[in-house]
Amino acid sequence: MPARAPPAAMPEEHQDQLKYAVRSGALPLASLFCDWPVELAQQGSAYSLALRALRAGTAVVILIDGYGILRDPAGRFFFLYCAVATATLGVAVFAFSTVRLKNIHAVEGQLREQIRLLDGRV
Repeated sequence: MPARAPPAAMPEEHQDQLKYAVRSGALPLASLFCDWPVELAQQGSAYSLALRALRAGTAVVILIDGYGILRDPAGRFFFLYCAVATATLGVAVFAFSTVRLKNIHAVEGQLREQIRLLDGRV
């Protein structure tokens, strides 16, 4: 049986434009010449999964640190520091992922509008 050819990779210039679009939430001109819905959907699902897992992971680590404070009162400052650092990092990553997910949704909407206008369905 012949081996299937790998799917054609997106050119590097279009990958850079896609990264810019996700960072800024603005649809660049390169979107006219490439097909981004699949990549945007993949990135959107990855950020959604990260947001769901981040909440649970941060809560578990903070609970473990709380247990460490109760279990080893001599090391309470270490565990308290770890809990605060975990909470701070969790909030920062949550904010970053939320902004990226919002930008992906904005770019998807702009892309749908662009496709609608190019098809002539006003």
